[in-house]
Amino acid sequence: MGSAWSSFLHAVDAARDGLRFRDHEDCLFRGHSAAQFQLFPTLQRHCAAKKSVLDIRELEGSLYFEFRARARELHHAELDDWDVLFSMRHHGLATRLLDWTEMLGIAVYFALAGAEPGSGPHIWLLNAFALNERSFQVRDMVAPEYLAPSKRFRDYLTRRIGEYSEQCPLPWTDPVAIYPMQKNNRLQAQRGYFTIHGENSAALENIAPEVLRRVELPEESWKDAWKFLDDAGINEYTVYPDLDGLTRHLHMKYGVSGPPASKHTRASSGGSRA
Repeated sequence: MGSAWSSFLHAVDAARDGLRFRDHEDCLFRGHSAAQFQLFPTLQRHCAAKKSVLDIRELEGSLYFEFRARARELHHAELDDWDVLFSMRHHGLATRLLDWTEMLGIAVYFALAGAEPGSGPHIWLLNAFALNERSFQVRDMVAPEYLAPSKRFRDYLTRRIGEYSEQCPLPWTDPVAIYPMQKNNRLQAQRGYFTIHGENSAALENIAPEVLRRVELPEESWKDAWKFLDDAGINEYTVYPDLDGLTRHLHMKYGVSGPPASKHTRASSGGSRA
């Protein structure tokens, strides 16, 4: 094992120790393939120039309800509104959600898969329990149905339009860590969790830097990192357990060049390539 990869693993251990987990609290990880990527959900990123809560909420509702109506692959499943939201995120649609994983290897995979020389891939570590103690006054992961006053995300989106104003924000302000029921195949394969942003639309590292650590993945470690992933059986098909993932895995295994996957088909819970 190369010294750069060993140094990276030691740095991860040190970062985890610095987050001061209590007994039975697990670390969450997220991989970024480029230095400039922030812990910033796609909906907030798109709406960064918008100042009206109403504008953001209207866009959020439009995306949600049109996806739910037209995603016929989901219509046969027993899904509640949160499950639909999680499927939106895993297929690349803009939401308030930010993907995390409890597996370091998954985060390393996403950091490496889109990395290029000089891009600066890195791993984020999150103490989700400390985050929720700060943001939600509960030192535990929050089940999404208890996050908003109503039990269903649909109800939360469809309150009377006149109620949405600067004086009537979401029931939470700073990001909260939630644990979803893993009905989605990708969510289960990637051992996924989420943070969901509230009214504070800043990047998570600017909101709560004390619950986060960032560890760089130097280029000298990449060869050993890929070998580690191969030995651990982490590849396109295990991360994306569908026919698209199998196709990409077989192309990579046998050295066949194929069309690049779109960002939509490769949305992740362990990290981000965009």
